[in-house]
Amino acid sequence: MQWQPTFWRAHNWTELRSGTSSLAGRGRPLSRQSASPGALPPRASQIRGLSAAEAMAQMTFSVKRRAPTLRYAIQRAVRRAEDRYDLFAEDLVVHECTAEIQRQEQRLRFHARGRFGTAHLRKSRIRVVLREAFPEEKEALTKFTRAKARPVTKEMRSPRHY
Repeated sequence: MQWQPTFWRAHNWTELRSGTSSLAGRGRPLSRQSASPGALPPRASQIRGLSAAEAMAQMTFSVKRRAPTLRYAIQRAVRRAEDRYDLFAEDLVVHECTAEIQRQEQRLRFHARGRFGTAHLRKSRIRVVLREAFPEEKEALTKFTRAKARPVTKEMRSPRHY
């Protein structure tokens, strides 16, 4: 018997291609990210339910320090969905995005006069699960297209409006 990924055993491939299945792939965690577990969950909840392209755009233009970490996790999930499951990046939606606590590392922290303490370095695991968009969802996902964009006026180009 040829080896198959557990994903194919868990879900019917024809259901996936037609978009009737709920999950398009189990997310592999991006582990050991040196981010506090309190910093990532608000960003993760911000991108749940968005298309993959929109989620990457949100994290690209976010001013938060850990946004590039989440953007990288989404990019990895999209690349994996394209390579392994032959899904198109335009049709993917962020189904789940979680940031979980991983084990804390303890390091020595040296103080003055020969004393020391322990520094607790917190690590996180980021898990992104993508699914293929349902047919009725696909129109709603294309919010930002060139056809829907407003024409740029002379006032908008003025440096005052930046």
